[in-house]
Amino acid sequence: MPTVLTISQSTEVAFMFLLPLMLDRLGVKPTMALGLTVWTCQLFVLGLRLPLAVILPALMGHGIFICCFLVAGQVFVNRQATHDIRASVQAILLVISGSGLLLGHLGVGWIRELTDENYRTAYFGASVISGTMLLLFLFGFSGPPRHGISEDTLVPPAEIA
Repeated sequence: MPTVLTISQSTEVAFMFLLPLMLDRLGVKPTMALGLTVWTCQLFVLGLRLPLAVILPALMGHGIFICCFLVAGQVFVNRQATHDIRASVQAILLVISGSGLLLGHLGVGWIRELTDENYRTAYFGASVISGTMLLLFLFGFSGPPRHGISEDTLVPPAEIA
């Protein structure tokens, strides 16, 4: 199992290198939508009880989600926040993501107790929640305009090399 987890975490490192290019070429919203889509698909696949050969690529989606959604979102917020409020905005992001983690873990524990340790129900429920969040994100987040950002680009040219 440690080898499987190490391989799945390697995608996060690889996508960290690709993130500046993705933000520059795709933009913020498509990059973040990719992360949420991969996360939703990963949760769904984990609930299917498929062979390890299918589960391993699904686990690799975790690194893509972290990089494309969470890190890209932090980059976006850091670029949008002025210097005087940046630390406060980062603290709010930390509280929101920490609260989500806490509620998610409590919810999974509650579902496992109710279903006599049935992980499938927990994964499918999480997949539905993630899919709903993806739809809310797609229709509710406008992000910066894709073209026309000349001087204050989301990713400075020096970081794209």
